[in-house]
Amino acid sequence: MAEIILRIIGVLIDGLIEGVFESTGRKILSHWGMKSNPFVEILLGILFWAAVFLLLGVLILAVVAHWPSTSATD
Repeated sequence: MAEIILRIIGVLIDGLIEGVFESTGRKILSHWGMKSNPFVEILLGILFWAAVFLLLGVLILAVVAHWPSTSATD
């Protein structure tokens, strides 16, 4: 049972890497006019999505930090 769950998780991670990170990296490389390399595609895709989620987290934190307080002690 545990082996089946691990295989499913592995397939999902592999699909995520190939489907999202590699395609994003390929688009970035083609935009720059550079030759395609699978390792570089995955690396650029991971860096791109890490930057996107970091900026999204900063935006959410900024909104929450300026959210009006609803406590009765103000």
